[in-house]
Amino acid sequence: MPVSNVASGQLTYANAGANLVVATTTLAPGATYTTQPFLENPNLDRLTWHVEITSGTGVLLAQPEVAFRRGVAQALIFVNALPATLTPAAGQPLVLTLNTLVVQAMRMTVTHTGVVGDPDITAEIRLSASA
Repeated sequence: MPVSNVASGQLTYANAGANLVVATTTLAPGATYTTQPFLENPNLDRLTWHVEITSGTGVLLAQPEVAFRRGVAQALIFVNALPATLTPAAGQPLVLTLNTLVVQAMRMTVTHTGVVGDPDITAEIRLSASA
């Protein structure tokens, strides 16, 4: 299990066989955000990505990703876990769950689909993994 870690508005912790990352971001139209830190989840195979727009109007394109270790250096290689999905309106969460083979890590990339002049969007992103 990863050790407890608190850093600049993000919380990563392990609790009773489950991991959680919570991140909040504000995106301008066309901007992209990838959760950092990503969530280490060795030996945990139930993965959940949760995105909710907390302010602003518009849509985010949410791309859940998982990582495998590869090569001599055992570098993490991230790949798409599920197809990219559009988020619903503000206040309605998008929750994606995947029961999978064990992967090493997970993260979420979100992109504001608006154009210049559209309002910024603030979103909360939660990543969780459990056995």
